[in-house]
Amino acid sequence: QALLSVLDASVTCAADDAALDVRLAPRMEAAATALLPRLGQLLAMLGQEDHSLAATASIARRLLRHVCSQAGDGADAPELPSAPPRALLTALLRAVRRAPRHAALDLADGLAAVAGRSREAQAACSALVAELITALAPAPGDTALLRPLLALGQRGIDIWSCCESS
Repeated sequence: QALLSVLDASVTCAADDAALDVRLAPRMEAAATALLPRLGQLLAMLGQEDHSLAATASIARRLLRHVCSQAGDGADAPELPSAPPRALLTALLRAVRRAPRHAALDLADGLAAVAGRSREAQAACSALVAELITALAPAPGDTALLRPLLALGQRGIDIWSCCESS
């Protein structure tokens, strides 16, 4: 937990520095280059520990938003393929389902950033929304299903047109 907290603080500082001074952007680029390939594995390893998942979700949000905002901004932009690695996408989708509210919002924010660049991520988000809506039909008050659905909706994923039968 302590290491994740330090890592989260480091990524937060790098992101804040990059936002304030373009000359400090290489710090965030280095963080993205080092951490993105390992992010899916880290999310998959974590259980439902609130603090660990919250710190990792915060890291994921900052990295994914940074990388997606840098797309096409020159040779120094960190790379996220137009179709994100399936392991990362799968880990994000699984994590957003089990995450507590704040972590679910961070993960949904990262997913929304990736979905803005990848049709595969858009389709995966739509499928997750449709699955959650279908599962909610027999139990409309199930907060375990509502939490990720609301998080996705709050972060820009179109939850209304994802499941035509709802």
